[in-house]
Amino acid sequence: MQGVLQILTNLNSAHTSNSKIQDETEARYYKRLQLADVMINWDTMQVKEILDLVKACTSWNNGASALINGYELKILDAEIVLAAAVNSKPSTNSIANNKFNVACINNKVLSINFFNINSTCIPARYAGFYGLKTGQSFIN
Repeated sequence: MQGVLQILTNLNSAHTSNSKIQDETEARYYKRLQLADVMINWDTMQVKEILDLVKACTSWNNGASALINGYELKILDAEIVLAAAVNSKPSTNSIANNKFNVACINNKVLSINFFNINSTCIPARYAGFYGLKTGQSFIN
């Protein structure tokens, strides 16, 4: 509130703000991301890395990308399943009790809550309606 009040006061008094010239030696250019930068690699990424990628990609890319059944599925929201151990190969999914779980490396499990297929946001509990079945694996 104080910052807004100061801005309004400065605008009313035609007072210029304290601007700072950019130090060009500190400027950085980041290249445009490629598909590989937003694609989940189930064989090498830790569950925390996958969650971080999902969070980073959701706002601008409609989720982190993953391939299954020949389709691109973008994960919008997921969480780590606590106290769950799995003996499945990483990237193998399990659909039960309205949950869409995916085995990850180090015997961790990722529970997907929402995903995006063809620009449509879908709760993961409806994954079966889209042809996804227990035992299928994501492709790296």
